[in-house]
Amino acid sequence: LTRMINTTLRGWKRYKNHPNKRIRDRFAWEAEELWATHAGVVWAAKKWFGRDHRIGKRMATLLRDIHQEFGWKSKVAAPLVGRVLLSTLQREEKRLAAGWTYEAPTIYEMNARALASVKAAHRRLKTKIPEIQWVTCEPFATSG
Repeated sequence: LTRMINTTLRGWKRYKNHPNKRIRDRFAWEAEELWATHAGVVWAAKKWFGRDHRIGKRMATLLRDIHQEFGWKSKVAAPLVGRVLLSTLQREEKRLAAGWTYEAPTIYEMNARALASVKAAHRRLKTKIPEIQWVTCEPFATSG
């Protein structure tokens, strides 16, 4: 993400005064979120990765470059937007630490023949298997 922000900033610096209005407009459109949203992202990343000096230094340099380019607007917006993003990161870290996952639970679907085969194999091995639940998939009625 920081590479994208850095690339966008470099493009803005290079082409903001281009003689062709179409090119100026394009880079102005691409750089539109640099002073607020992206400055906030970099501010939050700087705080989040503050103990990793290598990343923290890169974030500080990038944030300084954004501030130099956009002035007081980015200096005000970065901590405001950044605090919201940082609190979101902290909440998400707590959820993940508590066991939250984005993966759905695994579901095994078997037809009657596959169920019989599994049960027969376990009988041969004389092991107790947990009950396998039958899962069906009924097609949805489509309108039209």
